[in-house]
Amino acid sequence: MARRSFAAVLAVCCTLLTGCPAPKSTGVSAPGEPQSSPRAADAEAAARPASEPAIEYLALDAPAGTARAVMVQGFPLVHTRQLLPLDVEGRLVGEGSAEKQVEQVLTNLEAVLKSAGSDFSKLVKLNVYADSPRTADLFRVQMSQRLAAAVRPAISTVVTPLSVAGALVAADAVATSAEQEGRVALRRCE
Repeated sequence: MARRSFAAVLAVCCTLLTGCPAPKSTGVSAPGEPQSSPRAADAEAAARPASEPAIEYLALDAPAGTARAVMVQGFPLVHTRQLLPLDVEGRLVGEGSAEKQVEQVLTNLEAVLKSAGSDFSKLVKLNVYADSPRTADLFRVQMSQRLAAAVRPAISTVVTPLSVAGALVAADAVATSAEQEGRVALRRCE
């Protein structure tokens, strides 16, 4: 009874978060596991104990490589600060070059996540700050080259001046941490 109530509340929350009707899961689990039907995956999600770790990427009809929302259950989270295109001495890298600065921000993000027991495969939220739409697009392209197809973080982009003179891009992120294995569900609004 409690599981069904939890599943009903979860469905309502998902609907409110994504603006979609009750989500249907594609049932994608860990790599190598067979994909189940949306109905079977929803039944599986309803039967799953609340304590079982899971990352659920919702509304995959969003732009390629992104989700409208991501739900995380049972994993510790890593929240980064805003990362700028600075080297370890705090000097700006690639002045005037959006490509070099995007690469440096991604390198810095990768290093911070690794130090916290995480990596790009565990990203759930990414905020990108760019000086122009072109730089933001460049960030999305380079980021998509580093992400596995199953990883769909929710991404927000803001075009704005940055706090460091000459900086063209910055980012902050939320990712899961720990070596704990969990289920990853991809959901699509219909």
